Amino acid sequence: MQFRLVLAASRPRKNAFFLHLVLRISIETFVLGHLGLVTEVTEPSKAAIPSRIVRTSLAPPTPPANRVSPMITGGRWELLPPLNEVVDACKVLGKSFFQLGFLPKAIFLERLERDPRSINVFFLLSVLSVSARFTASLIDRYGDGLKASQVFMDRPATLVPEEMYLPSIECIQAFFLLAISEWGKGDKTLSRVHMGIAVRIAGILRLHREDTYRLPDDASGEEIVMSEMARRTFWMLESQDNLHSGFTSPISFSPADITTLLPSNESDFTFGNIPAERSALAGTLIAKKDHL
Repeated sequence: MQFRLVLAASRPRKNAFFLHLVLRISIETFVLGHLGLVTEVTEPSKAAIPSRIVRTSLAPPTPPANRVSPMITGGRWELLPPLNEVVDACKVLGKSFFQLGFLPKAIFLERLERDPRSINVFFLLSVLSVSARFTASLIDRYGDGLKASQVFMDRPATLVPEEMYLPSIECIQAFFLLAISEWGKGDKTLSRVHMGIAVRIAGILRLHREDTYRLPDDASGEEIVMSEMARRTFWMLESQDNLHSGFTSPISFSPADITTLLPSNESDFTFGNIPAERSALAGTLIAKKDHL
C-alpha cells in the first residue's frame, strides 16, 4: 500500500537545519550504544492510544496465562525464539534506542502480541539483531549479548535474496536495522550493501516525494499513524545515509529531488493527528520552492 498525505495547512519552514543536525546526532548516539559505549536511555513517557486509532483489528490481546510463550512454529518462524522473548526484544528497541522512532510502539507491540503472524519474520529478526544484546532473556538463551546479536545478524541474512524483491515499508525498516547492526559490529561493507537496498526500495516507493503521503480528508487515525511511520522511515534512512557519505560514498538522495517534509512531533504521531504545519529541510527542493 502506498501512503499519501498532504497537509492543507502545511507551511514549510526554511530554518530546519538544526532539526536535521539533531537527527544526525541521534543516529551517532545509537551507533555508540550498539558498540557498548551507551547502553540505555530514558524512555519517554507513554501516552495512551485513543480508541479512534485502535481499530477492531487491533483490539487488546487476551493476557497470556503465564510468562512462558511457545515458539511460533512453521517455516520462517523457526528462526525466531519464543514469542515472549521477541516481545521483550522489541520493547528494548523502544527503550534503549529512542533514535529509531519510526515505529508506533504501542500499536506495534499490541499487534505483535495479538497477531504475530501478521508481521514479517525478516523484520522481527532485524529488530533482534539490534536489541538482542540488551535483552536479558536472549542473553540467557545464547550465552552473552554479542553472541545473541550475531545469531540475529546471521539469520535474516539467509532471507535477503527473497526480501530484496518485495518492496514495502516493513522491508525498508528491516534492511535499515540490519545495516546499522552490522555497522556497529564493524562490518561496513555488508552494512553499506544492505543500507543501499533499503535506499533503493525507498526510491521505488517514492518516499522522497511529498505527494506519496497524501491521504483523503476522512483518513482514519490509524491511516495517519501509518503514513507518519513511512515518513519517519524515510528520514531515518536519509539521516543515516548522509552520516556515511563522503568523497568515496556519495549521497543517495539529492536534496534537489527531496520534497518530503520533516516528521511531526511525538504527540501527533502517537495520537494520529495531522500537524498544523511541518518543517522542510534546508536545501531540499520543497524548501527552495517555499523560498521562491
